Amino acid sequence: MSAPADVLRRAVATGERPTPAGPLVASRVFAWRAVLKIKHVPEQLADTILVPVMFTLAFTYLFGGALAGSTDDYLQFLLPGSLVFAVVIVTLYSGVALNTDVRSGAFDRFRSMPIWRAALLAGSLLGDIGRYLVASAIVIGLGLAMGYRPEGGAFGVAAAVALIVVFAS
Repeated sequence: MSAPADVLRRAVATGERPTPAGPLVASRVFAWRAVLKIKHVPEQLADTILVPVMFTLAFTYLFGGALAGSTDDYLQFLLPGSLVFAVVIVTLYSGVALNTDVRSGAFDRFRSMPIWRAALLAGSLLGDIGRYLVASAIVIGLGLAMGYRPEGGAFGVAAAVALIVVFAS
């Protein structure tokens, strides 16, 4: 009869261990986890969509005529600020989600797994960048529909969004 340790080893080790996930795969999984959190906290999606719309419309039509004489003139100054503000509001969930993971012990559990150490942060960042881009697209699309005409053209708008996303991340 074999030793109990050998019996246990044969019962548990039925084959080779799978290789650990690489940095890209692990980051993609955590990015998907960040996106799936929207199901549990739907306010994230509401803030990503509704806050840019409300602030752009409210500030344009409430203050546009009083401050600039016309809403079209005011929109040229307001929209870049509204774009930054919309992304800053969305960044609040990044810190809250990370704090929740640290407080609940999920961060420690993920650190004990055989994955790339920075995958949790990189994945969360990728998920957040998606929300930043959605908020930016809503503000720019709404602004274009309201009459905003960027002086820098499409390249200038893309560069501005890229700059905002870099600083928000």
